[in-house]
Amino acid sequence: MEPGALLHGFRLGSAVEVDGVELNDRLGQLVSYSEKEETFTVALLNGSTRQVKPAQLAAASGFDLLVGPRHCQDFLAEEAATCLMEKGYCVLKLCQSQQEIEHAFASAKRLVESGRFDRLPEEVEEGYLGQGARARVLWLDPSDRTLQDKVLKDSDEFISTMATMLQPYCEDALGKKVDARTPALLSLSLAPAEDVAPMAADDYTLASFYNNWRRSQLKMMHFFGPEAASVTLTPKQDEDAPEEMKKDPVQISAGSHTVLLYRTTMFDMACRTSQETMILSASLLEHMDSLYLTGREEMDLDWLRCIEGPPGPGGLHINVVNLSSRLMARWDEPEAYRAGLGACTDTGVEIPFTRWDLAEYYCAIPEEAKPHQSVVMHQSYVEGIELFDFKYFQIPLNEARTMDPMQRHVLEVGAQNLFKMGITKDISSRKPHHAGVSVGLDKDDYDHIPKPPDMIGSANVQAIIANRFSFIFNLKGPNYVADTACSASLTATHLAKFMLRDQTIDKIEFHVALGIHQCLSPLAFAGSSQSHMISMRCRTFNATAGGYMRGDGCSGLTLKPGDLPEEREAIWRGSMVGQNGKSATLTAPNGIAQEEVIWKAMREAQISPSQSCVWSCHGTGTSLGDPIEVGAVRKVQNKEQRDTTLMVVTNKSQTGHLEGGAAMTSLIAAVFQVKSSMAIPCCHLRQLNPHLDQTGFRAVFNSELGTYHYSQGNVHVSSFGFGGTNAHAIFWGEDVYHAPTNTELFQKRLRQMSPPEVRVNGSDPALWDWDGPDQLILPGDKYSIEMNPDDPANAPQRWFKEDTGGEMDDGEEDVYCISGSFNDWDIEEMEDGPVCGLRTITLRVPASGQVEFRILKNGNDNEVIYPADDKCSRKLTMIYGPSAEAKNTWLAEGIPGSQMKIDFFTCRGIRSINWMQAAPSLM
Repeated sequence: MEPGALLHGFRLGSAVEVDGVELNDRLGQLVSYSEKEETFTVALLNGSTRQVKPAQLAAASGFDLLVGPRHCQDFLAEEAATCLMEKGYCVLKLCQSQQEIEHAFASAKRLVESGRFDRLPEEVEEGYLGQGARARVLWLDPSDRTLQDKVLKDSDEFISTMATMLQPYCEDALGKKVDARTPALLSLSLAPAEDVAPMAADDYTLASFYNNWRRSQLKMMHFFGPEAASVTLTPKQDEDAPEEMKKDPVQISAGSHTVLLYRTTMFDMACRTSQETMILSASLLEHMDSLYLTGREEMDLDWLRCIEGPPGPGGLHINVVNLSSRLMARWDEPEAYRAGLGACTDTGVEIPFTRWDLAEYYCAIPEEAKPHQSVVMHQSYVEGIELFDFKYFQIPLNEARTMDPMQRHVLEVGAQNLFKMGITKDISSRKPHHAGVSVGLDKDDYDHIPKPPDMIGSANVQAIIANRFSFIFNLKGPNYVADTACSASLTATHLAKFMLRDQTIDKIEFHVALGIHQCLSPLAFAGSSQSHMISMRCRTFNATAGGYMRGDGCSGLTLKPGDLPEEREAIWRGSMVGQNGKSATLTAPNGIAQEEVIWKAMREAQISPSQSCVWSCHGTGTSLGDPIEVGAVRKVQNKEQRDTTLMVVTNKSQTGHLEGGAAMTSLIAAVFQVKSSMAIPCCHLRQLNPHLDQTGFRAVFNSELGTYHYSQGNVHVSSFGFGGTNAHAIFWGEDVYHAPTNTELFQKRLRQMSPPEVRVNGSDPALWDWDGPDQLILPGDKYSIEMNPDDPANAPQRWFKEDTGGEMDDGEEDVYCISGSFNDWDIEEMEDGPVCGLRTITLRVPASGQVEFRILKNGNDNEVIYPADDKCSRKLTMIYGPSAEAKNTWLAEGIPGSQMKIDFFTCRGIRSINWMQAAPSLM
């Protein structure tokens, strides 16, 4: 059977009427034909199907188009455009399940009861709903998770689909370019006797309505019922309107399953209902060229920076000027560590055989573990610590072989800090620097590893770990190792602060502070297992927290005194170290002592609790220690009312606990957080520990990468040694990763301003006036807007036209090609569509079901048209290019082996992309 062939006088896909009682039971679309049964399958408006004999069928009437399973998208768009051009409106019928529509109506009623609906201000109500209409309304937000009704979401998507399909035809049919739509407005009409007070009109409501009213070209209204609405389209008395439009008013009875599409420039619409009726509507808007900021290089826009957040400290600063790392997960550069933190990476791995044989030391059943066995088999692990570039450090091979691995590790990481200041081994050999070095650690497993007699000696005592670094790099400032257990590296860095402040007698240039830990022996695992301190992961703040995971790593930072805004990464704002003193036990945490050291650090930093943005907890992941620590934080924060929510984090849930080197990883993470105004996520946080006291505590235990929405802020770091030495540090910094450009500063200030003032002159918006740009903005138009540093941020916008531009070329002579995964990124020319600016191609969907592609102007690799996001599956996203640097692609999904039609429209600055399954053959 040939496609489109007549069967008993009908074609598959046609709209028909069948015998039935209700209208929705007899209107439908022919889907298929059974030669054996000699019956048609009809998809009815109510969503059901029926087998019908040809004698029961008749051509449908009373509407223009039917949208059902067999409708052809190209035909639908062309016919709708023809209706709009010839008579100014188009009535569509949709095949939908009546049960789903009733469910959508019930969902809307529940939202009314919950107070989500309001009545529009009187000034704009009829403009949105039609003359004589009164209703409760709700603007649909696609991202609103509380609105889950499928029918409403599908209807909203149908409006977008129709807008995309009609766009290439709009300039011919309407004489206008249409490329945008308003959000969907859901309305429940009020009964005649029902009275609901309207909202008061504000500047934003008036400006939003007036701007959309001026640009509106088409309006789509989806009627859900349950009662039919009476719609009257009255032709406007416009001298420019075609003669065929100047007729009597059009009366439409819009029951459920009805979609009305009409030209707002040709008709005034009135909508009346006798009972509560649900309608979803949106307007399709005329293209408006964007306004771009020009002369950015000459403008001084620093005053627009809108500095937000706690101010920085005064006086002499101790600055963090660079960072270094050689950590687990191959985080051998600080930026790799930053990426891992942001991605919430779990770095735990099974302990490799190169460390020791797990079969000898691991016991899976804790109750059966022997004294020499461990109940865990995981740690965070640094690869290759046995490797060492002794030639770079100019160390003889025989000496390098006998060196403690910690010495090697510290040399490698500290060398990164010096290199970033332009200091290499060769340079330091010729020129000494008066600089300090400190190393925080709490044990050296190398002492417990069997080794040949010639590798045992005083050159491997812990003090030499720091001493050797100063020796190798010719540093003549203070040099020491600090061991306060888990708080060692924060304590070591804190002590350097006092030395750097003395710029008179002992003027130190800089100080390299390092923290290190290596898990080289199974003995510490066995001892920690016997005391029930360790676990396979650090599940900090989680209900299943039961100990910490041990880990490897070395990291460091460089401190430098002075005012160094261009050189610094962050400011070491304040720090303090204290002791528990007499506690319940030597190793038990003491909340009161922790609170005391925090207060002292905050007093030195000269900040109040409300100025804390992120709090990085020691957070080892123990059921006892975490609640005590959080309790101390809560007591500090509850001394003052907060305007924002404190973000509570820890990095140990990702890195594990590096014991003596743990605090340094937290310090580096804190620097990243102030540089980005973001808080890192906590890994393994699923259910909050029930012992955490959150009473009156305005804080969130951060499980996702989040921002504290300031351009500058303070980040706290706590580190507590199991022997009772508590340390706390506070960083201040500015968001440098997201520093806005002049254009972004201008746009941000513009968003803060109130919309242009609208002067309402009567009920007809055509008589209104406003201080915004003209209705039609042409390429080359120039406007000015006045902004002053002394104006309030919400000052109203006032636009002044300075120059008038002209029309753009339609680009009809350009050729557009497509390249993608479907053709191995070869280049294929797209065909010209039925209207100017439309290019199209039909291709076969590969076995993966995904078609990744981009558009090339004139087939040139240097003129790529691309979306805002990579592998973009959204059709309404911004389109950029032509550009030679483009890497982003679109990603369309389809049925493997089926035909997919891709349309690209570009004309006079308007561009859109659309893809759909190609219409099947009518068999």
